[in-house]
Amino acid sequence: MTVMKTTVIAAALTCAVILLAGAAGAESFQPTSVDMSDALVGLGGSGPYVLSWNNIAVGSESVEVNGVPLLRGIDYSVDYTRGTITFAHALSANSGARIAYLRQPGQSRPNEQPVELPAAIPLGSLAGADLSLALRFQQQPAQAPSGVYGLRAGRSGATKVDAALFFSTIAGSDGRSEGGSHRAAGWRIGAQRSYSQLDLAASLTRAEQGFTAPNDLPAPAGMQTLNVAANYRATPKVTATASLTNAENIASPDRATTQTHAYGLAARPLAGADVSITRSEVDATSAAGSTSTITDNAQANLAVGSARASASYQQTVAAGVRSEAQSLSLASKLGRGLNLTASHSEASSASSRQSGSEVGLDIAAWRQARLKAIAGARRGDEFQDYRGVEATLQPGSALTLSGAYKQRDYRHHGLDTRRAAITLSPIKRFQVGGEYAQNPEDPAGNVQQATSTKVSVGTQLGLVGLTGSVARQVAAAGDEQRAGEVRVSLSIAAAHSLYTGYRQTQTLPLSGAAAGESDVYLLGYNYSVGGDFSLSLEGQMQRDRDLQQLRMTTQQTANAKLNWRF
Repeated sequence: MTVMKTTVIAAALTCAVILLAGAAGAESFQPTSVDMSDALVGLGGSGPYVLSWNNIAVGSESVEVNGVPLLRGIDYSVDYTRGTITFAHALSANSGARIAYLRQPGQSRPNEQPVELPAAIPLGSLAGADLSLALRFQQQPAQAPSGVYGLRAGRSGATKVDAALFFSTIAGSDGRSEGGSHRAAGWRIGAQRSYSQLDLAASLTRAEQGFTAPNDLPAPAGMQTLNVAANYRATPKVTATASLTNAENIASPDRATTQTHAYGLAARPLAGADVSITRSEVDATSAAGSTSTITDNAQANLAVGSARASASYQQTVAAGVRSEAQSLSLASKLGRGLNLTASHSEASSASSRQSGSEVGLDIAAWRQARLKAIAGARRGDEFQDYRGVEATLQPGSALTLSGAYKQRDYRHHGLDTRRAAITLSPIKRFQVGGEYAQNPEDPAGNVQQATSTKVSVGTQLGLVGLTGSVARQVAAAGDEQRAGEVRVSLSIAAAHSLYTGYRQTQTLPLSGAAAGESDVYLLGYNYSVGGDFSLSLEGQMQRDRDLQQLRMTTQQTANAKLNWRF
């Protein structure tokens, strides 16, 4: 998902870009949207599965399971605010899903996902039901690790029934005990019946306060949830859905309740076209009173040859206040190596109105060169126009040049981003690279008003790889940050490798005296199969030193990543 950017070559090509107009702040430029793609591996349940980002663009997703495209409202549903996806049918453990969507810089935020290591031990059958012992180790964000264990039972047939009972040990800091730890429980019972045109499903789930729910028992701690749903296929191309969800907060004295009614109609009137209309009515009741929110959404998608179009409209009425959002996006392959994209979105409420437009052109006429041009506009409290180009050139196997240039016009001033990079391999298994940037963008798409330089080297000596880099960034205010990193990797087998590294970062204010230092020690393992699947485990220890207040803090983190390329 890393996007290579460029500048020296790009500056000469800026005149080819279409100019439009837009809005944002000079200190934090945000492009209209950024393409993202997540790969999920089935856990045996329908979800919800957590995406990498939340607050994603409404209606921007495309979903495939094992290479088969799915239809919104029939095969899956997405919670765009939370960044989760729920499938109509369970995603088996040997299935993989790919979800492409648009991240909205300035609005979307990374989802903090738990690390979970599952295990299931079959216990046999009892009265026609399959029993299994389920074990889970979990690391929730900002929480201590916890273990979850329990029993699962399921019976298949015309009527499917499943039940689960889980226990977890939690600390006594949640107010229910004065020290030590205690056990919390969560349980679920559900049933599903399918007819020729009708699917019926119902479930009751309860999770005690502080309970750490596994992915196959989705239940917020301290909640009891009743869900009833129906799916009616009027014709092979028309499907109607309805559901009722009643969620009760059993952890609060007033037992606050949220009831949600949802209705939907999805149709495929033509080949390559689908339309969906949904409505949700949410009524929340607590000691403070009651509130009501109604959301209507309409979505249409059309694919003709190599061209695709998508349009959506959403209206929300909350506490008597109405807000609207609509979007239109187009994508077309104009020829070999030539792709065009365009999008426009608007959002309005009683107090504000925002709009944005963007046009992009991607040219890959030959393998060694690629050019991307982009132009956009944003309107709101402030306005901004932006346009730019990115280019990559590989004149030989030992040399790669890249560059990028973006120009932004704000109400009162402009802010440009420039970047140039070079990678050189003068001899076999040795690589050296350099990069220079003015006002670089961070991973969230925001502009940092600074100048940065970086030099890196890498080599491979048999089974051992060695890389190192030094970097320097000077902010507009004059503050400086320096960083150095070295990493050693060892290929222990054809698909297995270990690596370790050390990184130091030093912050120097305008005065020139170091204000703080950060040391990071890391140890990781990577397992890859071909070029499509990889698993990585990494542990880090970070030590931060405040040299002005003579204070030091230490923290340890562990990360596990599963990557699957389709």
